[in-house]
Amino acid sequence: MTVISKYIFSSIRIIVAEVLRHIPELEFLNETATMGNPTLRTILAAGFGVYALVTFVSCHVAIKRFERVDM
Repeated sequence: MTVISKYIFSSIRIIVAEVLRHIPELEFLNETATMGNPTLRTILAAGFGVYALVTFVSCHVAIKRFERVDM
């Protein structure tokens, strides 16, 4: 990724995050007491799960690619 594409992706991500806060159905994103909100805890747990799964898969892909290298 080039610096310009990282900047564009980051800008889009910030714009989406700011816009989502103003949608009435997503007003729970404005709360500061996150531990009292089960929706935010569910989203956080799902994020942890996705991160663990992607890390696991990428590790196995990297291992297989490394084993294919003829030294």
